Amino acid sequence: MNSSIEPNLQDDIARALRTRGAYLGEIDSPVMQRVVDAQWAAHLAGRSLGARVNVVVHEQRKPGDRPRVLLQVTPRS
Repeated sequence: MNSSIEPNLQDDIARALRTRGAYLGEIDSPVMQRVVDAQWAAHLAGRSLGARVNVVVHEQRKPGDRPRVLLQVTPRS
């Protein structure tokens, strides 16, 4: 992930964790490096709040559609 994208995603995740208690978003590309970068941004967001997080990546495939990659981030209990 380039430096202009990661901080934005990291900030978005941190804001969602702070205000809603969880983050659910879509990774714009199923390319593995994008997935790894999104996971790393999630862990950095948790650290910025002084918390550890659980990160779940789930791919949804529907016939005829391109795959969707969902990112769910929740605080560890």
